[in-house]
Amino acid sequence: MEKQLESAFVEGYVGGLSSGDMRWTRRSVCRERLVRAGGKRRAQAMVRWGWTAMAAGQGKSGRDIMIEVNGNRLCVDYYPGSAPTVVFLPGFFYARYQYAKSNALQMFCKRKGQGFMVHDYYGIGRSEGDFRDGNLSRWVDGTVEIMDKVLGPDSRCVLVGSGIGGWIMLHVALRRKQNVVGLVGLSADPDFTDDLLLPNLSEEQKATLESEGIIEMRWGMRTYPISKNLIEDARNLFALRGGPGSIDITCPVRLIQGLADEEIPPQRSLKLLECLKSEDATITFVKHGDHVLENDDDFKRMWEATCDVSDKYFEYDLTSTSSG
Repeated sequence: MEKQLESAFVEGYVGGLSSGDMRWTRRSVCRERLVRAGGKRRAQAMVRWGWTAMAAGQGKSGRDIMIEVNGNRLCVDYYPGSAPTVVFLPGFFYARYQYAKSNALQMFCKRKGQGFMVHDYYGIGRSEGDFRDGNLSRWVDGTVEIMDKVLGPDSRCVLVGSGIGGWIMLHVALRRKQNVVGLVGLSADPDFTDDLLLPNLSEEQKATLESEGIIEMRWGMRTYPISKNLIEDARNLFALRGGPGSIDITCPVRLIQGLADEEIPPQRSLKLLECLKSEDATITFVKHGDHVLENDDDFKRMWEATCDVSDKYFEYDLTSTSSG
């Protein structure tokens, strides 16, 4: 049986199978061949260790895939590979292809053979929609639907969130606990709208925001469009108000925070760590790290954290009394 198992894994990974437009990865090949070899029960257990089939029902991979979400097409890059798939959630306003972190993660995942996905939020980059109508709820909803449509309901993934992406990843993880097996937060900034932005608005800016619905605001080293819609909606998704252990996330979490962050006070990452229920949660402080964390050493830390939580993932099927 061990020889059959080894053969199925090796042949499946190197050769693969095809059926129409649907391609298969190691997990599905292993299941097919082990079942034919008479190892159905063992197949049910063994194939759950990490290799996943391509986009459930989609059969699409590559750059600039357009996926419809609530009447608008969102632009997705998806490259299938071993599980858990790394899902990068970009920071505020800037498109995914403008982020060196996204490009670095994609390259690292390709080298390792691990799945990778990233998309532009509604109203940003190549995705459809008016940015003024975008808000945290809409971006969380879009991310969840993209995961369901592209990765499938039985997928396993690690979320890597930068800036506001670190806020989005918390709510995605809460809504898809069965899918998300690890989190990596890079300068994560939950609750920043009321806690940091509003107190720094001038009376003139507040009046413009009220009358026109959007302002251009210099924050740190960049200028961001801040909408009234964003601020008001974000109050429904505050994450740091509940106290110690109030965020019901128990998977491994790795936070990376620059001590020279010009947008987010470093101590906020300590508050996020305190609010997380997970016992396997750590922070790495970067002495001279800024908000974007995009030099070579930052990329190395990001990838090491991603591999750390990815490698902790192991799932064994114990539904059968004969599985072990």
